[in-house]
Amino acid sequence: MKQSNIPDKLESLIKSELDQSVNNLDAATVSKLNQARQKAIDNASRNRYQQWLIPAGSFAVAALVLAMQTSHFFTPASPINPQSEVLGDLEILASSQDLDFYENLEFYAWLDEELQQAG
Repeated sequence: MKQSNIPDKLESLIKSELDQSVNNLDAATVSKLNQARQKAIDNASRNRYQQWLIPAGSFAVAALVLAMQTSHFFTPASPINPQSEVLGDLEILASSQDLDFYENLEFYAWLDEELQQAG
């Protein structure tokens, strides 16, 4: 029983010495300690916010990338009609028009538009 009382006595002695040293602190030191404590509390709350913000943001980015990748699988592919391009080229080659006509095609389209507006 004596051995169990020794740690209790030592603990109470240390506690009373620490309490007495705290009570003997001057006002400036107490103020600095309170400011440091408040700063630590603010930083701790800010760190808690960052602890869940980074994983949540990473999850959101991963979900967005996944959604973008899977959307390609569910959208119907537009039908590719290579014949329409080939037929357009064949029409140009088979036409009786000069190639100069096709070089000035934009001019003719503009001229046609102006004539339609005027008349």
